[in-house]
Amino acid sequence: MSISSWIEIAFHSKHPRYETLTAIIHSFKQLGWNYRNTDGSIQYLPVDDDGMFNWQSGNLADSAFFEIARKKCVGYEIVGFVIYQAESNIGMDVLFNQNNTISFSLLINRKKTASNRTDVSWYIDSIVHAINLAPELHIESIKFEETY
Repeated sequence: MSISSWIEIAFHSKHPRYETLTAIIHSFKQLGWNYRNTDGSIQYLPVDDDGMFNWQSGNLADSAFFEIARKKCVGYEIVGFVIYQAESNIGMDVLFNQNNTISFSLLINRKKTASNRTDVSWYIDSIVHAINLAPELHIESIKFEETY
């Protein structure tokens, strides 16, 4: 049985889109999350992918990754990347959307409860903690959905 789980956070920020994104990335990093996987590569959506979600993977310099994110923000494209929690093998696909929402797809070694459901409390606590570290960013709503 395939389970698909995701969380969407709607937010308000006084800062431009790229500044908000970098603040969120740095907040996650402070809490032990990283956009590099164990082999050092970064999974991301390339510039000008026309919404095709043509995920790429490469050993990019941090500056190259942030330049891709900046170009996608300026072009009002969806910024996509994968983050991993350093203390575990749990990861999330992150989509920073144009409409002040961030979607987190909980696909990579999904953390589960004893009843095999997504441990949504753990994910929401982790995500909200990171977003609350970002300056002048306020959460407006949180949605969780799981399909079987």
